[in-house]
Amino acid sequence: MRIKIFLSPVSKVCRIPFNYQYSLSSSLYQLIYSVDEKYASELHNNGLKGEGGKPLKFFTFSYLFTPQKEIKDNRIIVNDHNICYFYLSSPLIDGFVKNVVIGLFEQKQINIYNENFHIIRVEPVPIPDFASEMNFKCMSPFVISTMREHNGSVKPHYYRPGDSGLSEAVNNNLLRKYRTLYQKEPQKKELQFALDQSYVQNRKLKKLTKLITLKEGHEKQETKIRGIFAPFRMTGSVELMKIAWDAGLGTHCSQGFGSIDILN
Repeated sequence: MRIKIFLSPVSKVCRIPFNYQYSLSSSLYQLIYSVDEKYASELHNNGLKGEGGKPLKFFTFSYLFTPQKEIKDNRIIVNDHNICYFYLSSPLIDGFVKNVVIGLFEQKQINIYNENFHIIRVEPVPIPDFASEMNFKCMSPFVISTMREHNGSVKPHYYRPGDSGLSEAVNNNLLRKYRTLYQKEPQKKELQFALDQSYVQNRKLKKLTKLITLKEGHEKQETKIRGIFAPFRMTGSVELMKIAWDAGLGTHCSQGFGSIDILN
């Protein structure tokens, strides 16, 4: 399920840094915690155990869209008369989505990097009609990774545009999510993934990726993650496309990565 959350600043002028994703993720957990402490703790600490015991959180959120804004000193500046919004998606309707919506209406505010925002309204987003071949756009960067041996130790390898094996890695990521959520195999397992080559050719490599810093300002805890930000096409399993739309594409989705939508 996907919802669209409309906000307006409490202060006359609010200033939030570009790297606000970790703060927004934390605020979503706090909303759930205000409604159901046990569920919030279980989701945050354990999630749903996937293949190899790796926990999956099964939610994602988009960039904060601010149609009327000013950029100054690496900050997004929004005035109190401006409306901004973001999309929140999860297949966990009775748990995650329900608790977030209740929390939003009970708290009537959400905090993003020490700036409070009024909740103006929350709207459900219709589920698209999926087909076996569809074009998508990013609403936040997506991260695809796999474990590889490097200098005698196994470390995560983050795919870049043009890397061989990217399509297979996307397929494996979505298969893992589907199996974990539904405890069964999809009817069709194969999915082909390809970036929009006309878009790629018109941009340099750096412009196809976005670098986001989690826990910015906390030197020992800062984590820099570079995700791909480009339109793409998926062909094959409709079930896997649906879970990408609903739960996010790739890893780190609960921290604001992997939010995608249909490209009309």
